Amino acid sequence: MKQLLTGKQMKQADTWSIKEFGMESLILMERAALCAAQHIMSVQKPGCVFIMCGMGNNGADGLAMARILSQNGWSVRIAAIGQIEKATKEWLYQKSLLDKMEILPVQYFYESDDKDEEEYRSALSNLYVPAQVYVDALFGVGLSRKVSGVYRAAIEEWNEHKKKCGAYGVAVDICSGLDAKSGQVLGAYVKADVQITFGYGKVGQFLYPGASLSDQTITCDIGMPNEAVYHVDGFPFNCLEKSDAKDWLGSRCLWGNKGTFGRVVIIAGSSGMAGAAYLSALAAYRTGAGLVDIVTPKCNRLVLQQLLPEAVLHCISEISEISKDEDEEQLAYLRNEVLPKAKAIVIGPGLSTDTLAKKLLDMVLEWNRSQNCPIVIDADALNLLAMRTNIDHAEYLGENVILTPHPGELGRLMNSSAKEAAKNLLYFAEELQKKFGCICVCKDARTVILTQKNRYLNLTGNSGMATGGSGDVLTGVIASLAAQGLSAERAAVLGVWLHGAAGDEAAKEKSPYSMIARDLADGLSKVLIQISRKKV
Repeated sequence: MKQLLTGKQMKQADTWSIKEFGMESLILMERAALCAAQHIMSVQKPGCVFIMCGMGNNGADGLAMARILSQNGWSVRIAAIGQIEKATKEWLYQKSLLDKMEILPVQYFYESDDKDEEEYRSALSNLYVPAQVYVDALFGVGLSRKVSGVYRAAIEEWNEHKKKCGAYGVAVDICSGLDAKSGQVLGAYVKADVQITFGYGKVGQFLYPGASLSDQTITCDIGMPNEAVYHVDGFPFNCLEKSDAKDWLGSRCLWGNKGTFGRVVIIAGSSGMAGAAYLSALAAYRTGAGLVDIVTPKCNRLVLQQLLPEAVLHCISEISEISKDEDEEQLAYLRNEVLPKAKAIVIGPGLSTDTLAKKLLDMVLEWNRSQNCPIVIDADALNLLAMRTNIDHAEYLGENVILTPHPGELGRLMNSSAKEAAKNLLYFAEELQKKFGCICVCKDARTVILTQKNRYLNLTGNSGMATGGSGDVLTGVIASLAAQGLSAERAAVLGVWLHGAAGDEAAKEKSPYSMIARDLADGLSKVLIQISRKKV
């Protein structure tokens, strides 16, 4: 399983490796520079390389690369941006080695208070020489404030000159201007062909828009001890890979029956929204559930019987159609006859937020206080939760409950906007998990899954999945896996991975432009063929 760190965590891992484990910082730096230089030499023939350096250790990596490339026949040009008085001791050491080798002197460009960015750009332009490779070693993973002044000008000049001469662009550790945690751009950014990152990938390199700043991110092993990742604040982000998905899915019992593979109860749909119940139930069946029950208003009966005759229907009446006693009777039937058979429950897709929907959610959560059945809460059920202001959410929901908000729902749950939730996805996800104390699946182009003890970032999926009904498919996948015996945490993480992988399969056949939610169900079958293992 791939692990990613934030910028702060990477610095902590670095510090522990040096101070506690005893590794020399210069050894780590040498291995990092060698890794980046070797990549350049593997894709380009010797020629001219231009390196933009800052005065920190990221810039020191750039100076070390200059030495290595020069020794291997490259012509090197270096522009150091900043104030030499602020240079780190590692930077000064690497510069001293260059001086001994009589490499072309480093060209300095100092920050000044009496220049604006246009003046900086005009002055910098003379330092940026034509080259076949452009290297960005300006900022490392510690950048946390907006880029401005000489640094913004330096980045903009780097991008312009790289494009003008058709150079291959390499960012050392991370594209300068990218927040290593959030993936947000801090004012200006380097647009590289590849990021050569060291030790561990950085979360911001895989979240959008950060993931779009380069065509490729390569993680280099620079010899940090494996234990370093356990000496950081919080938890690393885990990224499920195909081999992990295969292990987690396990084998399907060859002699099982429909009871063996679990029963999913899906409470979904309202007038005009039968499709939400259908897509969720279809996905549950496609992921291996033995039985799927759908609880839905009577108006959806004919549609669902035609679309999915395999489902067991429990059609209920709107409150306006029946008396109070009849309403209590149908709720009692669901509570006493339907829910106890469930191995996992979905509530919310297309449900609406009317009085009946509210009563159904209350009933399910009340029933589950003593049952601890995995429950996936999605869509309108999330909106109903957002309307509640007078409950202890963590106690009310529990660790086996899975919330699956998209940015709009996430914003409502946290009394904010969809725009803010999407921009600060990690922060909002962390706050949501604290507030509700359950498993939080925060959906976006990169989906974040948080539990009380673990953090995950999903890397499967594509833009074709940004279509109506995609989330309904996900609820069915997660519930199906939970019904078959996976823990709620693993069901959520593997479910998101399968959902994204199914989208990737669908995109190969349909293209992201043409995909609809039903294509994801077909994609599920293809992915499961690839990763399933038979029990001998």
